[in-house]
Amino acid sequence: GIVCGDLTSTWNGTAWSNGAPSKVTAVTFTGNYSSTADLDACSATINTGVNVTFNAGHTFIIGNGVTVNGTGIFTINNNAALRQINNNANTGNVIVRRNSAANVRLDYTAWSSPVAGQQLQAFSPSTLPTRFYQYLFTGTTTPTAYQAVNPTTNFVVGKGYMIRAADNWPLTPTVFNGQFTGVPTNGNISQPIGLGYNLLGNPYASPISANLFLGANASIPTL
Repeated sequence: GIVCGDLTSTWNGTAWSNGAPSKVTAVTFTGNYSSTADLDACSATINTGVNVTFNAGHTFIIGNGVTVNGTGIFTINNNAALRQINNNANTGNVIVRRNSAANVRLDYTAWSSPVAGQQLQAFSPSTLPTRFYQYLFTGTTTPTAYQAVNPTTNFVVGKGYMIRAADNWPLTPTVFNGQFTGVPTNGNISQPIGLGYNLLGNPYASPISANLFLGANASIPTL
């Protein structure tokens, strides 16, 4: 049978060298690319100096891993997605943009990072450092505790955080354009669950099925 790499196609900024890729094609980007539709591949390599962008409404479906080399930039815009089939590790940073609901000064938004290595304060630099919160897992006999978290630490993959809008945020509803930078998460992610309230987050740069998630965790009570 065909294995990933038997078929290849390179995007040079204008065209594919071996035709539009399919789910069995290993792709390399040597020129800039901006999506106009969904794209399938079995693996993806973005060369240094190349800018690859997936736009709203488009999904990059990859069987295995993503490699971003050197100064290459791989951007997944708001309402775009990177969906990976297998549990391969990724290499190199990507940019994932996610917009909040419109909020006003003193409002909180629950956020979770789809990448590893994103610092909390750097994600929302104008939020007061005392206004980042978590539900702290305290074990199976003591309820989780809602408490401040040190914003110089990074998002823990799969964990949710409550982050307040900046003190200078408008008093009229305004969208916050969130941007995460780091290695995109792939594979199985686990988070401990404590008594009482917990705040979990989607750890991937793609939607997940809430029904399948809840069904796979049927023994854990939810609100």
